[in-house]
Amino acid sequence: MADDQETPVVVPQWVLIQKKTFTKWMNGHLKKKNHPMMTDPVQEFETGTNLMNLVNALYDIDIPRHNRTPKMRPHKLDNCELALKMLTKDAAVKTNFLGTTHLVDHDLKMILGMVWAIILDYQIKGISVDDMSAKEGLLLWVQQKTKGYKDVDVKNFTNSFQDGLAFCALIHKFRPDLLDYDSLKASDNEKNLSLAFDIAERELQIPRLLDVEDMKDPDEKSVMTYVSEYYHRLSEYEKGLVYHTKVKQFINLVKNLTELKDFYDFQAPGLASWCDLKTNEFSNMNYKDDLDTCKNELNKLAAYWAGEKSDKIGLKYTLQGKIQNAQALLKANNMPPYTPPEGAEPETIDAKWEELERVENHRAQTLKDQLRKHFDNMFKKFDKDHSGKLNLNEFKALITSLGYKLSDAEIDKLFKNALAEKDGAKAISFEDFLNYMMDYISTTDGPEQIKKGFKHVSGNKDHSSADDLKTLSLSPEVLEWVLAGGMPQGGGGYDYNTF
Repeated sequence: MADDQETPVVVPQWVLIQKKTFTKWMNGHLKKKNHPMMTDPVQEFETGTNLMNLVNALYDIDIPRHNRTPKMRPHKLDNCELALKMLTKDAAVKTNFLGTTHLVDHDLKMILGMVWAIILDYQIKGISVDDMSAKEGLLLWVQQKTKGYKDVDVKNFTNSFQDGLAFCALIHKFRPDLLDYDSLKASDNEKNLSLAFDIAERELQIPRLLDVEDMKDPDEKSVMTYVSEYYHRLSEYEKGLVYHTKVKQFINLVKNLTELKDFYDFQAPGLASWCDLKTNEFSNMNYKDDLDTCKNELNKLAAYWAGEKSDKIGLKYTLQGKIQNAQALLKANNMPPYTPPEGAEPETIDAKWEELERVENHRAQTLKDQLRKHFDNMFKKFDKDHSGKLNLNEFKALITSLGYKLSDAEIDKLFKNALAEKDGAKAISFEDFLNYMMDYISTTDGPEQIKKGFKHVSGNKDHSSADDLKTLSLSPEVLEWVLAGGMPQGGGGYDYNTF
């Protein structure tokens, strides 16, 4: 009769996966405190020392005095009693009737249950999404983060992760630079899993608790443990992105404010000094009071308004915009207001600007009054009968004496509306003559002169065509702007009068 042989114990695959996953998880935390690693926790919890080390590593609870090399069962039981006290009383982890004998006698089911209770308490219990339980909250978190990803539909912690796409989607959601999700295929299970596990470990420092072969028949608790590592690492990364955004925004704010203030600091004092310089220049009325000098001075003033002053007007409004923008940004961000350079404050520049314009206007009016006096004297010389009007010949003689030469067309145009007569012929009054001369010598174009220019360009039409405007040789950008709506349309073309 053959000897009785013991039937070999067949360990379920899920047990092997769970043991391996739990061991990797525990070793990751033991390593942080420089405690010895474990290879088989079912066997290595029997002395109580490894459990003490684990509780110390996770909860920072001091390890009590104990027998470091227990050989006999009573000594091992004493150590396990101390270890369980650390776990259940000091760390307040519920272990569901676990006793010291379960550890010493290598009770597989109870020991794996204990480790799972620790993982739940330390790793998963704190997960909270929409007031759900930890398991439901973790599942909802994965669903929210992978929503919209092709071929991903997470409903559980088993087969929903088998093809690896859910892991890849989580990585891509937070770090799209790490993998090309669109290139992945649901049929490439091993490739997807290997890619996710490698990237998670290498780039995101997520411990590789699972292997590709573990996902052929995934264990729920093992997958939950691994997915919880994604949750903690990526949630931390997400919070970091918020801080990154805040810092980035603040740097941009300070850069913007610095540029605004630097511009004002550099330009405003110069504008204030320029106002003083021009005020002094135009206040000086020591010029020769003759016709030519007055004409030249008035033309210089007109040229100054069209050129130099126009540029400074632009600068003045730019400075106003810069400082208003800076002060608004500072106020909106609870920062102290900007203090402009002394003597270049906005109100100081405004006061200097007003004084400059008063001086300019006074100079212009004085020059016009002096020109009127000179033209009046000359007009009277040619108005032989003192009627206050000049006929055509007298007017031509006056214009010639001033050094101007008019064409017959210009003369006719000038006299067209002169209804007064002298010696039976049309005549021009002093006011008409004065208006003509002031308009003739001025280099500043007013609205009427601009309209006349448009009318000439447009062939005497009251509107301009696109072809008319193209004759101006405008730059392509400016012409495009005009034709695209910069000048309003009307009257069968572009309405230059409104423009």
